[in-house]
Amino acid sequence: MTDKAISFLTEEIRGPGLFQYYTSKNTNSIGFDLDDTACASVALQQGHPLVAGGSNVEYFLENRNEADLFYTWVGDAALENDVDSVVNANVVLYLGDRDETRSACGYLIETIESSRESDSYHHYLDDMTLYYAVSRAYANGTSSLGGAREAIIEKVLQRSKDDGSFGDELVTACAVCSLAKFEYDGVKRLRDAASYLEERQSANGSWRRVAMFLQPGRYYGSEELTTALCLEALTHVAGMQAEAERRGEAQPG
Repeated sequence: MTDKAISFLTEEIRGPGLFQYYTSKNTNSIGFDLDDTACASVALQQGHPLVAGGSNVEYFLENRNEADLFYTWVGDAALENDVDSVVNANVVLYLGDRDETRSACGYLIETIESSRESDSYHHYLDDMTLYYAVSRAYANGTSSLGGAREAIIEKVLQRSKDDGSFGDELVTACAVCSLAKFEYDGVKRLRDAASYLEERQSANGSWRRVAMFLQPGRYYGSEELTTALCLEALTHVAGMQAEAERRGEAQPG
């Protein structure tokens, strides 16, 4: 599965390491953007010379505003460019802690601590997606984002529901992953969320399609996307449960 994914991304790379949302087989086309480019580049970091050599980094650094925050679109890809918090978190995931990402990291922390999440993204649908993106960047080595840890844990837990979820399946998966990546130790709470997800798994092993991002008038998601996030969440919970049992802090089940 991994080999097929890497092969697909390698075929879709354009120029010196840029990506767009629509694939080459789609009749639709759109400009290159830093969001897709960052996420694809993370997957290809170990296996593609353009990415491993940092050939596309200049496009990230050239597409920042006066506050050194990253734009969504590369060059003139859109008539009006925008700064999206989730996009910035994904860019930081790729670029990591460096002088050029210091402002973006500070912006992400301040946005979350001041509860301005809902006004900070333009291409996503839920605050939980921002928490997921920030926690993922942190867990992958962007340690400066640890400043958002306490606020994210508190905000995620505030969305707890009696059925064990934090919302729908996709939001719940993002919530579990965010808590796990920030090393939240409430195994019982995460196990309840895992039970909710397990109960909603389809007979064929998938979870239902839930929209995660949008363009004007269109919402996007897929069974594959929800399923991947749910599997990630369940893997986190299983690992935490096993570790807690090893230390004698929780009972199995």
